[in-house]
Amino acid sequence: MKFILSIFMFAGLMSCSDLSRPDQLERLEVLSGSIDSMEVLISEIEPEDLDAMIQSSQEVSGKFEQLGLDTIDYKFAIRLDRFKRMGTSCAKVKFSFEQHKLELEEERAAVDNLVTDINAGNGRRDKYDEYIAFEEGKVAVLRTRLNEIMVEFNGAIDTYDELSTVLLSEINERFTQNEVQ
Repeated sequence: MKFILSIFMFAGLMSCSDLSRPDQLERLEVLSGSIDSMEVLISEIEPEDLDAMIQSSQEVSGKFEQLGLDTIDYKFAIRLDRFKRMGTSCAKVKFSFEQHKLELEEERAAVDNLVTDINAGNGRRDKYDEYIAFEEGKVAVLRTRLNEIMVEFNGAIDTYDELSTVLLSEINERFTQNEVQ
């Protein structure tokens, strides 16, 4: 009789651990949604836009070097320096986006594996909450890093929008002046 009672108690205790399964799966669903939103944000950024900004920066630098000027005015030098830095920043942002895509793919796989394990009851059930908390921390870090990348990207766009036409017209004007002389 004690043996049967102990079997029922053991089965009861084991089934209690499954009571937290819906909460765990809901937390993982939220993580998956967060990963989805980051992937959508990254996919909206066109690498061609970054490439065009980098090329424009190189074009302005190349044209400036062709001028062969010994001296330039201070304001023009500041604008030119900001524009060159924007090109470098775009290259870093492009690399960061590509890295972030890979990290999001890895995180999605980890979350999907955890969902599969929880649904199948594989692994150490008492550790699921710790695993989920760990994955939540990783997603929070990815979100923070993406926000930092977006700040740098938006700064590069602002600089590009502000200076691209101004610098190109100034350099073309200086080319015209050099041809006249």
